[in-house]
Amino acid sequence: MDTAVRARTAALGITAIAALTSIGLAGNPALAASDTTTTSTTAAAVQSSGHPTTSLKYAYELVRAFGTGSDVDVERLATDAVVKTLSEHGDSHASRWHRFAADSAAGSTYVAYTSLDTGEEMTLGVSNEKSADGDDEAVRQIRFDG
Repeated sequence: MDTAVRARTAALGITAIAALTSIGLAGNPALAASDTTTTSTTAAAVQSSGHPTTSLKYAYELVRAFGTGSDVDVERLATDAVVKTLSEHGDSHASRWHRFAADSAAGSTYVAYTSLDTGEEMTLGVSNEKSADGDDEAVRQIRFDG
């Protein structure tokens, strides 16, 4: 291979790598990350402050159970009042919820979701003590807005 061709090929390769790197740096962390698990964890950490991981897991599991219609899991994870509110709300648009905020105060973690179908917001209150102990009915409060 000709020396000039090698030099041009090397320069092209370096330019391509530099361009891809700059896209990753200029874009969000998800573009630069190669591991999707790390990206999800990083995104959750940025959106939330001061919350126990177990309370978030309870909220996530409740939203997932509600979305899939798993009454047994909903009843295991939430108090009767929360189950009743979910039942009265209905589940016609229950499967596409996106968590957009979480924060802790007064022994509870409050996790907010928005429906990707309707724009409605749902906030869950999870007992930090109950979730840390792995108890049933850790999701103690629910509110729908919108």
